[in-house]
Amino acid sequence: MPVEAFVENREPLPWYQELQAKLVHLKITEGLAHSLLVGGPAGIGKVHLAKSLAFALLCRQKGAVACGHCSSCRLVLAGSHSDLRWVHPEDSQQIRIDQIRQLVSWANQTSQQGGLKVAILEPAERMNLAAANALLKILEEPASDTFFILVSAMPMGLLATIRSRCQQVPTLRPEQDQALLWLNEVLPDTDEGELHTALHLAAGSPLSAYHFLLEGRSRIQVEMLELLIQLINGRVNPVKAAAQALDKTHPLDIYDLLYWLFSEALRHYLYDSARPRLSRALEESIAAFVQVFSVKQLLLMNDQVISARRLLTGTGNPNLLQLLESLLILLFEEAHKPAAATLVE
Repeated sequence: MPVEAFVENREPLPWYQELQAKLVHLKITEGLAHSLLVGGPAGIGKVHLAKSLAFALLCRQKGAVACGHCSSCRLVLAGSHSDLRWVHPEDSQQIRIDQIRQLVSWANQTSQQGGLKVAILEPAERMNLAAANALLKILEEPASDTFFILVSAMPMGLLATIRSRCQQVPTLRPEQDQALLWLNEVLPDTDEGELHTALHLAAGSPLSAYHFLLEGRSRIQVEMLELLIQLINGRVNPVKAAAQALDKTHPLDIYDLLYWLFSEALRHYLYDSARPRLSRALEESIAAFVQVFSVKQLLLMNDQVISARRLLTGTGNPNLLQLLESLLILLFEEAHKPAAATLVE
């Protein structure tokens, strides 16, 4: 259960400054619950918010943002604050009961720094049932000086009894202009068109877009779109396409891209005139899928993508190649059904 040095997390992200100020004010006025559930889409900075909030709560100055200079802040920056805990999957995809037992033992101890104690659990939905039940006991009667911040992109994956004991802190994606402004600041040498493309591929989630660009994954995603169009046009078979895709990128990126593509194609059907226009390459990919697939087909395949992704992130160990082959075979077969539209170039 390592304690991170939260060096990059002292200040909240721009779109969470007001939210964090409200939460800190609630703490000062004794209106903040001892268990918080920070929920929202992936890639929008929920973990960053949890860390910057924990930083502020532990700070001796009691401001909306940690000062960075007091004795408590120096310990956080060094990664050695005894009253801060960060719980996440360590050697597996799950948060296990032994980790929660250690957390409960820590929570029952007196603060070593004479102030508050703060624990962050993320992603909270990764707790196995035994771990969740063990956590529930401490959430029912938390100590007056201890705060738990649960972070989850899938809050409904938590036990209802845990959700009911937490103050909900919903988070949303920032407006596109604010997200692009932040991306320009953190990646000043990146072409503006690339920033737009990465942000759109990340479904408007700026931190996901940041990692796409930093790791070169947005360029690979565009290449993956080209491969998918070749597939529905019959220029590559699904078995070969699956092997090529897994050779290029992480399987989760493939399923996320497919989910994005099907979702955007559905949006095109439902309210094309009202949706924002994307880059030329992305618009052409969406148009290709709209021309070939019906709404019913898109919904069917999107369900399969969600199921495959759930298998991938679950506790099992699926065959990655076979899983993707099955999905791309379905995509190929649906594209070449007699009822499907004429193939696009």
